[in-house]
Amino acid sequence: MLKLHLYDSEFSTEKLAKSNPRNRLVVVDGMFVPIDMLPEEYQVIARQAQKEGATVSFSTRE
Repeated sequence: MLKLHLYDSEFSTEKLAKSNPRNRLVVVDGMFVPIDMLPEEYQVIARQAQKEGATVSFSTRE
């Protein structure tokens, strides 16, 4: 099969890509958390990484 899904970055329109709910989430210690719940400095880091196409995750443990 084609292995396409609704928010496939290769085939989605710009409008659909912007409305992707995963764009507002990051992973903190293995749990999905809305970016807005992070401290401001981490929000900046997360949004910059997303613009570059990176997957964003943070860990509070060493």
